[in-house]
Amino acid sequence: MVRFFVYCFVLMTFATGCKQNKKHNSLERTVKSDSLELVSEGISTLLYERDFTIHPSGKWILFSRGNFDQSQMGIVLYESESKQEIASISGVYRDIEPFFSPNGEMLFFASNRPFPGRPESKDYNIWSVPFNAELGTFGEVVPLPEIINTTGDEFYPSVTQSGNMYFTADYKGISQKEDIWLSKWMNGKYQQPELLPAEINTAFYEFNAFVAPDESFILYSVYGKPNTPGGGDIWINRKSADGKWLSAEILPQPINSSALDYCPFVDIPNGVLYFSSNRKATKSNSGFTLKSLKEQATRPINGFGDIYRIRFQ
Repeated sequence: MVRFFVYCFVLMTFATGCKQNKKHNSLERTVKSDSLELVSEGISTLLYERDFTIHPSGKWILFSRGNFDQSQMGIVLYESESKQEIASISGVYRDIEPFFSPNGEMLFFASNRPFPGRPESKDYNIWSVPFNAELGTFGEVVPLPEIINTTGDEFYPSVTQSGNMYFTADYKGISQKEDIWLSKWMNGKYQQPELLPAEINTAFYEFNAFVAPDESFILYSVYGKPNTPGGGDIWINRKSADGKWLSAEILPQPINSSALDYCPFVDIPNGVLYFSSNRKATKSNSGFTLKSLKEQATRPINGFGDIYRIRFQ
């Protein structure tokens, strides 16, 4: 299994990347103003949607969809509003946070499925699977090695052009809470994960990091920090000319709200930021009825997760 994974990843790292096409599917890929948009097109619904990744070809989109409490959560393979389904690799366990490799040949995701050698474990680990972009099909799912996947929780993979893996982990006794880690890809294998520096990881919760393919910036959520708009907000760090992370900056409203804002993903060729949010529709001051309660619950922006987009320079 490990040999299979290494072989596939070597192909991923050295193969020529796909050129992104803006109009392969029915999703509107450009944003004409600085206004925030709900990603409709059959993606944000009355159910719980979160996480988002676009294949470099532009043909395929993946996101997570589940029930109201996320006890059931699967990865959706989306080609258009009328052509979407739970991916063949999903639908049994709680699978979340898909991320395509920069050349699109591998998919990474987090799952609580049983880990080899730890059949009773229910923690979250990061898994990989080859992806055929011509057919929209998947190969064999295998876990990342145990230098990354421990008996703790590992989430939200983000892979760069160099093959480096950034991810969220709650390593008991090591990190302060949830923090963001880096495992470098060197000599055909992952290295011991490194905790990102204090410019990013603090005494609060840092999680769900998107890292630019060239590692020039990082977007992530922070929970619990005082004097911020909401329960969780998206921040950015850029790198200096000498490769060091600069100070964190919070992204402005309307990206951040009084609700939880998380799971950023940047469609770099089109300059669009996608992210998940649990914000609700504006409350009415005129009271409510049983009818209005039902209407609020059976449409997007009902307090469950939805996916938004906004122009991003």
